[in-house]
Amino acid sequence: MNPKRVLIILLISFSLVNHTQGQQHLSTIVINELQAANIDMFVDPSFNYGSWVELYNPSEQDVTLNGWYISDTPENLRLYPLGYQIGIIKAKSYKVLWFDHYNHQYSPTQIDSKLDADGGTIYISNNKGELICSQTYPESISRTSFARTTDGGETWGLTSLPTPGKSNQESPFVIERLAPPIVDNDGGLFTSSFTFNVTIPEGTTLRYTTDGTTPTEKNGTVSTSGQFIVNMTRIFRFRL
Repeated sequence: MNPKRVLIILLISFSLVNHTQGQQHLSTIVINELQAANIDMFVDPSFNYGSWVELYNPSEQDVTLNGWYISDTPENLRLYPLGYQIGIIKAKSYKVLWFDHYNHQYSPTQIDSKLDADGGTIYISNNKGELICSQTYPESISRTSFARTTDGGETWGLTSLPTPGKSNQESPFVIERLAPPIVDNDGGLFTSSFTFNVTIPEGTTLRYTTDGTTPTEKNGTVSTSGQFIVNMTRIFRFRL
């Protein structure tokens, strides 16, 4: 009888122009949230996991972005045109601009550029090339966004529950980043069942999934022992 071969894979997670009665005027549109390391959380219009920037319109009027620009350098504010099909941001609403996988046939919100995972600054300018708003962001953390703690507010933070195109009001913002879970056995090919353990530091909760999705406070199963018995091919993802 041939020995049973078992495969286990361990994945550890750790002011704009506004059309009003035929005229334009500067408004208060802001960069509200961004994610440079969208590893596996949000699918972009080209069906990839692209980085993204969310714009928010806190005013009472719709604002057009047609013919505007986005850039990552102050020397050239017209580096990447948003195009004339991008449309408007409605009052008190959001628009997400996607990066990394540019293809004009998918969506006018796809940008032919990338966000720098090491950190940088994003600039938004109007159709005259006038700077409207800008935002500096820190080195990215996978599966985490950099966001205003209140929509349009002055305070920024990191959250593991990004909300592209939605309000940040309900997102939890971090005080401290936990170290990644420690597993006492590497993934690989095994010929029999075996047991492995994941360390659970005091004061933390270990969540895991076996369907490939990211463990969050609302997704996945809690393990109180950190011990796992494997007798079939499984994909484990862990998060503290």
